[in-house]
Amino acid sequence: MPFPIVVYRIANERGNASWIRWSPAEDVLEIANTLGEFSELRQALAGYRFGQGSASSVKKNFAEYQFDKLDDGRQRASDENGVVWIRWSHPSFHKGNPELVGTMRRKPSKRKTKPKGSNGN
Repeated sequence: MPFPIVVYRIANERGNASWIRWSPAEDVLEIANTLGEFSELRQALAGYRFGQGSASSVKKNFAEYQFDKLDDGRQRASDENGVVWIRWSHPSFHKGNPELVGTMRRKPSKRKTKPKGSNGN
C-alpha cells in the first residue's frame, strides 16, 4: 500500500488524534513532535507492515510524494499544551477526499541510468 494511503488511514483513525490531526481547514496534516523524530508515526506505519525504520525514511517518503513541509512561519505550531506540530500539505491530501490520495504518485527518480549495453567502464 503506498505511503500516502497508509498515512491518510492513520490520520483518520480515532485513537491517533493525540499525535496526528488535520488542520481546521482539513487541508494540512499535523504531526506532533512529542517524542521526537516521528516516533508515533513510525510505530503506526509498522502496524501496516510499512517499513519505516528511521525518521529520515519518513521524511524521504513525504518528499518523494511531493508533500510540502510548511516553513513559512507555520512549520512548527505549538498548541495550548506546548506540543509542537510539524505540518505537511499536498494538493491531493485532504480530509474527506480519499479518492485524491489514491492518485498521488512518487516524483520521478533523478538517478542516472547507464545506457543500454554499457558495462560501467
